[in-house]
Amino acid sequence: MPAETSSGGSGDGSSLQVDCAAVEAAVAPYIEGLVAREDNGADEYGTICGWEAPEGTIDAADIRSVEVVVSPESSEALSADELAAAGLTPIPDATIEAAGGTAYSATVETGVAAVIVTTVVLPETEVSVTGGQWAGHPSLDGPAAVAVVKALMGR
Repeated sequence: MPAETSSGGSGDGSSLQVDCAAVEAAVAPYIEGLVAREDNGADEYGTICGWEAPEGTIDAADIRSVEVVVSPESSEALSADELAAAGLTPIPDATIEAAGGTAYSATVETGVAAVIVTTVVLPETEVSVTGGQWAGHPSLDGPAAVAVVKALMGR
């Protein structure tokens, strides 16, 4: 489902403006069983949408969350050497690259899960997708997070 946009969002790297309904549709397989945070929202500074385990969840294998942050300003794209030096993993993707962007991820593994933060830097937008891998749930790893961003771009 393409994102609702008020400017940009054409898939060409222009500023991507989405609301949490569009983000929710893009991350639906990864947020099953999670609860939307009360602070979800969008304004002129960007969009922050998050989902977390329901209150009272005690089994460590069920404590998980997903967050997507869309900023109307991007940071400077890092070179391959800078990514390697920072311990980040580049994620090659033809659609993101054709839009003038780059994608990379960082992974932190724990005993029962892996937390994965994927960043897609486009010329006028930066999107950060935080998810991970949990037993019994779809993995929101780097390539899956890039697919989420492409869905938000309407690609």
